[in-house]
Amino acid sequence: MKMTLTQEAEYVLKFINNTDQHIFLTGKAGTGKTTLLKYIVENSHKNIIVTAPTGIAALNAGGVTLHSLFQLPLGGFLPDDNAKSSIFQEDLKFENPFTLKRHLRMQGEKANLIRLMDVLVIDEVSMLRADILDAVDTVLKRIRRNQLPFGGVQMMYLGDLWQLPPVIKHHEWNVLRQYYRGIFFFHSKAIQSKPPLYIELKTIFRQNESQFVELLNRLRHDALTYDDFQLLNKKVKNSIQLSDYPGYIYLTTHNQKSDATNQANLALLKEKSWTFPAEITGDFPEKNYPLDPTLNLKIGAQVMLTKNDSSPQKSYYNGKIGHISYLDEETVEIFFKDENQKIQLQKFEWQNIQYHVDPKTNEITEKVIGTFVQYPLKLAWAITVHKSQGLTFEKAILDLADIFQSGQAYVALSRLTSLEGLVLSEPLNQKKFDAAPDLIQYAKSELPDKETNTLLKAKSFEFLLTTLHSNYSFRNLINLWSRHLKTYGVEESKSVKNTHQHWANASYKILQQCENIAEKFAQQIKYIFSIQPLDIPFLKKRVTAGSAYFLKELDTFMYDLYKTIEIISRTKKAKQYYNELVELESSATKKISDLDKSIRIIDSFVNDELFSKQNINSKFIESYKSKKLSAIREELKSMIGEEKSPVYTPKKEKKKTSEISTSDTTLKMYETGMTIQDIAKERNLTISTIQSHLATLVQQNKIEIHQLVTDEKLKLIMDAVEKFKDNPGLSPIKEYLGHDVSYGEIKMVKAYYDSQNSI
Repeated sequence: MKMTLTQEAEYVLKFINNTDQHIFLTGKAGTGKTTLLKYIVENSHKNIIVTAPTGIAALNAGGVTLHSLFQLPLGGFLPDDNAKSSIFQEDLKFENPFTLKRHLRMQGEKANLIRLMDVLVIDEVSMLRADILDAVDTVLKRIRRNQLPFGGVQMMYLGDLWQLPPVIKHHEWNVLRQYYRGIFFFHSKAIQSKPPLYIELKTIFRQNESQFVELLNRLRHDALTYDDFQLLNKKVKNSIQLSDYPGYIYLTTHNQKSDATNQANLALLKEKSWTFPAEITGDFPEKNYPLDPTLNLKIGAQVMLTKNDSSPQKSYYNGKIGHISYLDEETVEIFFKDENQKIQLQKFEWQNIQYHVDPKTNEITEKVIGTFVQYPLKLAWAITVHKSQGLTFEKAILDLADIFQSGQAYVALSRLTSLEGLVLSEPLNQKKFDAAPDLIQYAKSELPDKETNTLLKAKSFEFLLTTLHSNYSFRNLINLWSRHLKTYGVEESKSVKNTHQHWANASYKILQQCENIAEKFAQQIKYIFSIQPLDIPFLKKRVTAGSAYFLKELDTFMYDLYKTIEIISRTKKAKQYYNELVELESSATKKISDLDKSIRIIDSFVNDELFSKQNINSKFIESYKSKKLSAIREELKSMIGEEKSPVYTPKKEKKKTSEISTSDTTLKMYETGMTIQDIAKERNLTISTIQSHLATLVQQNKIEIHQLVTDEKLKLIMDAVEKFKDNPGLSPIKEYLGHDVSYGEIKMVKAYYDSQNSI
């Protein structure tokens, strides 16, 4: 399916938004999988959680690790329903469904998050073991009280199986092989019961040299020819000295060799060494640091950028090689020889996020709980193949003598944009390029384009019917309420909880009455769908009428539920009861939201539009709940006089300061009247770092440039910036202006200049 990235993104988004089809989204290196994932998350109307098998992979994907989200044990998992205890073998621990459920302690917001999730994305799935995916399946079924595969969650697997494989020790596999045919994610028991649709992105954005692209394709499928090896081995150079290959990066298979090469070359430089510590705030585990926390640089050092330039200039990309041309305490300047260009590098903020449920809308949102701020670069005379995944190089020397994992050769070669920039340290051994037969066989499950399009149409139709049936069913809410009712009377009769038993019983009867009508309504919807061609105007009329009816019937029910929670939130010694009611309220509010969404889904279907976030989601549920709460609080105030503060506050309300970026923290301090020097001292940061924050804030229009520099200096620097606008670095401007202005002032004014010229 040869399309542009935008076309491919919209096509995949249709499967996510308009169906409940599970998907395996793959593609060769350079096909834009990460960009596509971001597009899907931003445009889906569903609650999506992004995860990855490792901390670094999760950070790069903008998500969380599978282990942290699902509270998975660090050992292996055996899909043995008959086992009743953990298994210890050869210093390894294996859990099973029984022990995993027994040890699971997931309550409150964390459990609610799992229940409200519509789509689970697992990025870098090539590294995901089959047994860990089965453990995820077990947890989802348990928490969501749903025995469908993955608890009814739509799964999206993302990655390239020809890249880095799962890590498993020999004695681990000796145990797991009794249950699994292989260790890749598609070997899991859960996948066998719910196979995903195999979609491969075909448009390659990294390489455009047809001969190289075809060679990489053959490498992926274990089909390199004699001529391919002859072509590659022509790139072998003997007795390589890095100094003879300026601008080349050395790719090797071991960390020790990479680190030693970088430190040895840095030591050869006679320039002064500059140290730049990272600014780390909030919760940011050391194992997830994207770079070393302390960056040691010298003028002349070969470095590699580790992020794409987000500024309008787009001066660099992730993996671009350059050399340090100037350093001081507030400046890192890089020279790119091929373009004869210098840039002054700005720091980048990596964010450690946590998912939580928005109490107003029941939508899953992200919260920043920690940040890591550093210059996005590292020493780059050498790097390991493992750490090169996702990077792009124009020139590289490959040392593949010690390949120890299938996929390493492909990862290394596919980093390059063309064969022209390739140098090999020794001839390639054909035996080390063997691809796993299971991968080749699994790739054959991809459907032809015509069948995929037919499936999309059928699944969209099926999803519409299933969604409407689910939205107009009260069965899950009734079951939840029924279990809750059984807990009354267990405590002493005069307990806070038991005084509300009559209300709970009356509310349950309302739900039962709604379910009785809903069952008949669902049959009507099913009958309408059974007649072809589908009478769309009549379907829209019935759905609109149905939603209006149930929203009216539930109005008093929801008001009383919100009111009871508001009362209990002000009552001491009732925290457990409060938490139970919050769980009920979450499911009930979601039902109100689903009834409202049904109308918009039908409208999108009628107009043949994508079920996008813009089309489906609305502010209805937020205003619905807030209006009722306002009325309830006024009612309680009139009943009991002065309003009483809540005793219980959801955990997510705490630590608000961790949600703001480090730049916004500087802004808040500056707005209190603190000087730049005061802020730097208070935050234990350099003055140049604070000025970098202010430059960012100027570019975001959060602070006026006139607050930071005098009008006289503003004009002086603006004229100089205009004069040197074709050179994005700061050094020429500083040399031109002399000692009258500082680098920090230039940085802030240049940010203002860029913001004005990007409008």
